[in-house]
This record gives sequence, structure tokens and C-alpha cells, in this order.
Amino acid sequence: MSTDFNKCILEGRLTSDAEKITVKDFIIAKFSIACNKTKKINNEYTDTVSFFDVTSIVTDKQLNFMKKGIHVLIEAEAKQNRWEADGKTNSRIVFEAKTIKFLNSSSQTSEVNGSESIPDVINYDDIQIDTDSYFG
Repeated sequence: MSTDFNKCILEGRLTSDAEKITVKDFIIAKFSIACNKTKKINNEYTDTVSFFDVTSIVTDKQLNFMKKGIHVLIEAEAKQNRWEADGKTNSRIVFEAKTIKFLNSSSQTSEVNGSESIPDVINYDDIQIDTDSYFG
């Protein structure tokens, strides 16, 4: 049995404070990020935004930094969640973050978190838990 390559890089800002979900002894952060793109069409620049749902294993301290507007760079795996409702099969893509790097400047960080320093990186590449039943 082979495993295909599944790695995504996303950069954006949290659209709201991360939601805390506890699964066994793990804290899962559930949040969305907005990724902005500017493209030129007929000599005019147009801004578009895409929204992506993300989950990540975090500590309580790390969760405290995951506030609306925080700028992050995420390395993740795309995961398709499937479920049935009303006789119809539904699906959606969720990104499971393996690494989250905080990109905010120190002045933005202190505005969000007082004097506490923000962690550079959250890395949970080696931890695997099944979150299918928690994120439909």
C-alpha cells in the first residue's frame, strides 16, 4: 500500500478567534483563515479572498495567541470529511495543520496578548489523532 503526497502551504489571517475542542487529552484549535489574492484583469487590479477551515493540535497557551486577525503561515494536509444527511452524501475539505508559524510583528503581538511573547512555531507533525467524528 502506498501513500501519496499531500502537503499544502497556506498564508492568511484568522477570521475569528480559534475555537477550543478537547479530544481525549488533546486540545484541538478549529479556525478559518482568509487568504487574499490580487490579480490583474483588463489592466485593473481585483482583490479576491478565499476562506479555508483549519484544525490543529495546540496547547492552551498557544490557543491564547490564535485570535482574529493574527497572520499565520500553515503547513497542512488536506483532508476530505464525508457524511450523510437526509439521504445525501456531503463532503468538505479541512486542512489539518502540522506546523503553524506566527508572522505578526512584535507590536501587533503585544496589542493582542499584552506583554506575553508569541511562539514562533507550533509543530505537531508526529502526532496523529482521528478527528473525523469531531469535525463534520
